[in-house]
Amino acid sequence: MTPSQRQMTRTLSTAFGTLALLAASTAFAVAQPATSARTSASQAAETEGYPTARTPEAIRTWLKTATSLAPAQVISIGADMVVGFAQTGSLDPVTGHIKGAELRGEALTPQFTKVIQGRSSLATLDVNCTTSSALIHQTRIYSKANLTGEVTVLAGSGTWITPPKTAYLSEAIDAICRADFKRPLRDGPATVMAAASPTKTPVPAAKPTPPAVVAKPVTPVTPLVTPAKVGGAEVQIVAAASAQGAETTHQQVAQRLPQITANRPFRIEKAVVGGRTYYRGLFGGFSDRASAAAFCRTLSASSIGCLVK
Repeated sequence: MTPSQRQMTRTLSTAFGTLALLAASTAFAVAQPATSARTSASQAAETEGYPTARTPEAIRTWLKTATSLAPAQVISIGADMVVGFAQTGSLDPVTGHIKGAELRGEALTPQFTKVIQGRSSLATLDVNCTTSSALIHQTRIYSKANLTGEVTVLAGSGTWITPPKTAYLSEAIDAICRADFKRPLRDGPATVMAAASPTKTPVPAAKPTPPAVVAKPVTPVTPLVTPAKVGGAEVQIVAAASAQGAETTHQQVAQRLPQITANRPFRIEKAVVGGRTYYRGLFGGFSDRASAAAFCRTLSASSIGCLVK
């Protein structure tokens, strides 16, 4: 498959595979001109502005001035569409799935507006990090940018989809499930440095090196160690040699999966096993053991070891 063919597959997956149907052949069929929605979308495409360029700086500026989609929410920028999350969803403690995620798209060209019969879109879906699949509930296609204008609602298929890597849906799943996923517009634009003058600049005389300033060591805050389990199932993520080590692991997990750990109670328990002292880091607050097991499965899907206790 040539790069241009891969781009076409990806584009069609964005419009319908990622947001509704996934199959390229079905996307072609849906895109046939026969509805008033297409006419309305075409008129909107002729009157409303698109980004002036495909550079990250131009896309970032366009998003801030023409849409409510923040640059930090963007997960991918294609030749014809920019895709990002309106909502990343929340963890279902029973199934371990991320539910209620909202994937948003904004067309970048008038031609693509005609293809998808709309200018912007919003799909509601659930994500299974264990199987890298998604269940699309519905997709709303808007005739104008920024989720405005006439709306066409496309119902989901009711089945879980494991998308190809060329689809934006695959990137959406990775953005939710993988801690190492890199968003294209997360960082601000690079600072533009002034060009160096072609003329020579006199080199100033070297100044005496001031004595080094030794910073005072910062004493880490000792994490709270609880004596015993309060009640209910818990998920252990570490058995460290120190309480600070257990807390460090807790912070690392919280940074990798904030969507499921932000409001989850955490405690450190001291235990002596075989004459050695360990500090166990445990997440709690589960309604039952099944909920704790679902939480542990989600951690495991991100290569985080865990144990239900």
